[in-house]
Amino acid sequence: MVWQMVKDGPFGGLWNQLKILRHEKMMPSTLISGANRGIGLEFARQYLADKWQIYASCRDPSSASELRRMADGSRGKLQVLSMDVGDLASVKAAALELQGKPIDLILNNAGIGGPRGQTIGNIDYETWRHVLDTCVVMNPGWVQTDMGGQHARLTAPESVSAMRRLIDKLGPGQSGKFFNWDGREYAW
Repeated sequence: MVWQMVKDGPFGGLWNQLKILRHEKMMPSTLISGANRGIGLEFARQYLADKWQIYASCRDPSSASELRRMADGSRGKLQVLSMDVGDLASVKAAALELQGKPIDLILNNAGIGGPRGQTIGNIDYETWRHVLDTCVVMNPGWVQTDMGGQHARLTAPESVSAMRRLIDKLGPGQSGKFFNWDGREYAW
């Protein structure tokens, strides 16, 4: 999972003041990719409950029944977008749809996986280069999702709640660092 924060910009030390003003004056907003299931859906659920404006994207909104149900009951606070992070034209179309809308937090939860059956010594490097160009990771832990399975240690609400606590503490000094869901930093 990738997280990028608008606060990591030229305003650096003003972030806390801007954050306070933003929360007093306007509803904070987030763009969440891969929001149709698992961790992305849980991020959307939790930020919506905290009264954020949510721009939730996925490859196929027509099959994202839970996300659409949440959007239908959100009074416009959750907007579902079509976006495939592996398709530049799709990303550009979503960007046009969001043009002029402020976004405080980007959670790039979507990614692509490489081909199955590859092992050390048997790797299609061009395909994996595409995977790595598309995916950057913030470790959410082993989570009970379609991908993690029912025996995983964490539920999606537990993982997302912990990552949100971590995200709330991040500032420009943490740029370029890699964290575990529980706040531990990984050395690069």
